[in-house]
Order: sequence, then C-alpha cells, then structure tokens
Amino acid sequence: MKKILNVYGCLAALGLVLTIFTHPITGTDNMRIVFNKELMMSSSEIKEFLLFIFISSITYFFIVNLYFSKKKIEE
Repeated sequence: MKKILNVYGCLAALGLVLTIFTHPITGTDNMRIVFNKELMMSSSEIKEFLLFIFISSITYFFIVNLYFSKKKIEE
C-alpha cells in the first residue's frame, strides 16, 4: 500500500507540474483546440505554483511514510 501511495504522489505532483504548460490550451465551441496566451502564467506565478507543489509533495510523502513507519513499529 505504501508503494501505491508513493507512486500516486509522484504522478499527482507530475500532473500538477504539467498543468503549467497545458492550462493555456482550451477548446472552442467549434471543437477546435486553441492556445490562449492570455491564460499563461507569469514567471512569478509559475515560481509560486512550483513552490506550492514542492511543499505539498514534501508534506504528502512525509505523512505517508510517517504513517507506515508507525504502523510497522506497532506490529
């Protein structure tokens, strides 16, 4: 279970990083895919978002590994 949660955490963090590049890609009513430059994040927003992802990932992995280390000690 620990391995599954760690893999999930990696995929979730990677997915959040990918949203930086995929957010400005939108679909129109005519079923066309359009790259909208107005929706792009500025460099300061990207830095803040990456910091958020980093802190969230560290917290997630710490809690998952702490839970399973306590579970192992109890056995």
